[in-house]
Amino acid sequence: MFTTPVEHLSTLTDAFGAPLVDYHYVAADQLLFLHWHGHLTAAEIIRVALAASQLRPQRSWQRILNDKRGSSGDWAEALPFMLYEWVPNAVAHGIRAMADLISPDVGNLVASEAFIRGALHQLPTALFTDEAEALRWIRSK
Repeated sequence: MFTTPVEHLSTLTDAFGAPLVDYHYVAADQLLFLHWHGHLTAAEIIRVALAASQLRPQRSWQRILNDKRGSSGDWAEALPFMLYEWVPNAVAHGIRAMADLISPDVGNLVASEAFIRGALHQLPTALFTDEAEALRWIRSK
């Protein structure tokens, strides 16, 4: 996906020890890249968002690319936290844009679309199914 160096920062696991998300940093794009795995719940989405905030002092990123194509689940219950706490905090800390590469899972798609609609007035956000298109868009922000 990337033609520049990608640094693996951390992997967060679920309650069973299976990978939930891999955090990667792409310095050339000032980008935090999250590669999601498995079935997502609201509690896990919030835990991942909070854990990413803990990584921020290590690297400075202005863009976030979520690759949710390998995940499923309805995490709609996390929307209030994401929209009213996470997004304003992210913007206050210099995040300029966020792109989601989405899974075909219907539950995940519905929650992702609701997040995009709610976040747009504060943070440029978009959904993609094509990784090259997502990278072009996020790099332009």
